[in-house]
This record gives sequence, C-alpha cells and structure tokens, in this order.
Amino acid sequence: MRLEFLSYILDTETPTYGDRERFNQFKKSSISSGDIANNTSIETTTHIGTHIDMPYHFYEDGRSIEDYPAPFWNFKKKEILYIELKVRDLIVKEELISKLKEIKNRDRYRILIVKTNICAIRGEREFWAKNYGFSPDIYDYLIENFPNIKIFGFDSISISSFANREIGREAHKRFLNPKREILLLEDMNLCRLDINRKIKELTIAPFRIKQSDGIPCSIIAKLKLPKVKNILWDFDGVIFNSMKIKNDGFLELFKEYKREDLEKFKEYNLVSGGVPRFDKIRYFYNNILKEDIDDDEVKRLADKFSKIIKKRLFLKENLISETIEFIKREYKNYNFHITSGAEHNELNRLCREFNLSKYFISIEGSPTKKSILIKNILKEYGYRREDTILIGDAITDYYSAYDNGIGFYGYNNPELERFFYIRSFKDFKI
Repeated sequence: MRLEFLSYILDTETPTYGDRERFNQFKKSSISSGDIANNTSIETTTHIGTHIDMPYHFYEDGRSIEDYPAPFWNFKKKEILYIELKVRDLIVKEELISKLKEIKNRDRYRILIVKTNICAIRGEREFWAKNYGFSPDIYDYLIENFPNIKIFGFDSISISSFANREIGREAHKRFLNPKREILLLEDMNLCRLDINRKIKELTIAPFRIKQSDGIPCSIIAKLKLPKVKNILWDFDGVIFNSMKIKNDGFLELFKEYKREDLEKFKEYNLVSGGVPRFDKIRYFYNNILKEDIDDDEVKRLADKFSKIIKKRLFLKENLISETIEFIKREYKNYNFHITSGAEHNELNRLCREFNLSKYFISIEGSPTKKSILIKNILKEYGYRREDTILIGDAITDYYSAYDNGIGFYGYNNPELERFFYIRSFKDFKI
C-alpha cells in the first residue's frame, strides 16, 4: 500500500478559472528580517486549487461545510468509482455516460472520480483556457442510475469549460441543487492515478470555513500498486545524456536559416524529448518555416544529422552511471526493453558499443512512434498492462504510457514530479 495526495499544494503559480484571481501570500513578520517569528498571511478565493463547490455557491439556501459530518468525507474501496476517458470534445457527455452504462452494482458507489488527463498540462495556459467541462445531463444520469453518489470529482479546473460558460452555469446549478446535490470536487491531482493503481481508501479533508461557497481541501488516497514485472526504458535522458549533443546537431543541420527560426526550434526541442528526429525535422519545416517537406527529404536530413552527431555521440561519459548500475543490478529480476525516440539503427549501435544489449530483451527506436513500440511489445511478449511501466524523461513518454494503459515513472526532469518520479536510481525500489 502507498499513501498519495490527490490534491495540489496552493502557491502563487496555482492556475485559476479564467486566470482571474491568484493565491497570494505575504509575510507579516519574518525571522530573516529580525522578527521573533515568521507569520504569513494569505489572500485568495475559496475556489482555487483542489476544492469543493458547495450548494451555497449557486443557491442561497444551499448547504455549506458545517452541514456535513466527518464520516461523510471518508470513502472505502467499494464506494469509489474511478473512470478514465479519452476526451474528444470540450463538453464531456456521451463518452462518460457510455462508461457509466458498463458499471454494475451501482448502488454501492458514493463518489465518482473521472480522469480526463488534462492534469498532465496543468502548468500550461490551455489547462484553464480550454478546460474540459461536463454536460448537465450527466447529473440526470447519475441521479437516475447511481442513487448514492454524493461527490463528483475530476481533474479539470471546473465543471464549467471556460470556453462555454453558459453550459457550465447550468451544470453547476444542476449538480448543486439543494433538493438533491452532488458536490463538485474540482482540479483533482490525478496524474499518479491510473486504472492499474487501485484506490483502497480515500479521505477528503476540506477547510472548515463556515458558510463558504467553495472549500479548498487536501485529499489522501491509499493506493494498491501492482507488482511490476516489465520495465520499458526510454533511452535519451534516462540511460544516456545526449540532449545537448543532439540540440547542437540540429542547429548545425539548420544553420543556413534565420537565427529567430533556430531559436524557435531550440525552444521546441528542449520540451519535446522522446520525439523522433524525423518528426522534429518535419516540425521545423511545417510549423516554423511554414513549408512542406516530403519523406525523402526528411530521410536525407535525418541521415545528415546522424553524421553530424556521430563522433560526439559514441562517448562513454554520456552514459548516466546510476541508471546503468541499476540496470546491471536488476536486469535478471525484470523484463527490460528499450523503447526510444532515437533512430533505431543508431540506438542499437550505441547499445552494442557500450555493451548494454545483453541487459535488454529488445531495443527499438524510431521512426516507429513510441506508443506503437509499446503496443507491439505488449502484444508480442504477452505482457499484462498492470505489470508493465515505462520510465521516461519527457511528457511525450507519459502520453505513450497512458495511451497503452501502462504505468509511468518520470526521471531526470523536474517538470514530471507531479507523476510518480524517480529522484535517484541509487536507492530506487519498485
């Protein structure tokens, strides 16, 4: 068992609906300034971070926190319904109702938690500007078919999509109707949750602010993690450090173009780890230069890129020593595979050069996309998704794992700390 927060810490970077209000904190006294003690004040809306919308939010006679006893906020395994969606439209309806229709023993559930996966981009503008909303009709379906649901939680910043607030207002009114309310638990941190990590128990701990329409809260889940048998490894950034080498290689490849275009590509390249070089070349032409490029030219440029970086690439000091030590120590205890955005032939040459091939059952690279590589491995070797994880250093690695229903661990990239994260392989245990 493992305890995990399904709520976010409040700070000045916390996103807010419509980017309208911010969480502010300031010192009224400070030890560093010579005061006896630190004393911090905060200024905030109560609808911020992971929070609950109370019926009082939309109804003058609606209930607030003082009307709910302590046991209301604790949920056992059998009372928790968790659903993952691949969302198509800003307003979620049919895909969720379709999933709900498959559920049996509907009377037992008291809380519904829905992961749209928008939590993966919580640091970006799109998280609040184009957030997923939920149709008011979902309330009607829940009332008719799940009579004991008390709370509807999700990873979107609000039940109301900022791009369609009229439907959002109606959804709020429907769910928070005092005659039969379903409380809204918004902006949940579901990045570390997936269909293989089962919630055994859930406790919601809201601030107790009398007659408040919104309540920030902490959420603690007791998770049962599946036993890992198969580990799929990204290569660049996890086993091998080649980001600077490859970034310099691309700048050399595109040196004839304008400096501002190269700067745009450099910014893109720094956040697109795990993306094959073929796709990066296409991106430079299609998205930065606004030019077409055919497959033959992409291949020609990819071959030229390989020649540019070849001498600098085959240096042993580029290996990440703590990762290599873990692989050597544990390769007999797990099924190891490499699934990388690095070019396939070059990747295999590197592994042979550094005497790494013997530790891996298979070593696969681009141009085949990583999500397809993972899918092929699961099928070819008969691996169960719940027994399999991917270790990567980029958000694209997370998406590849999520698309295939396997677990994900981030490494060597602080922006991935909202997921399960490996700070060091020296004392890492799965």
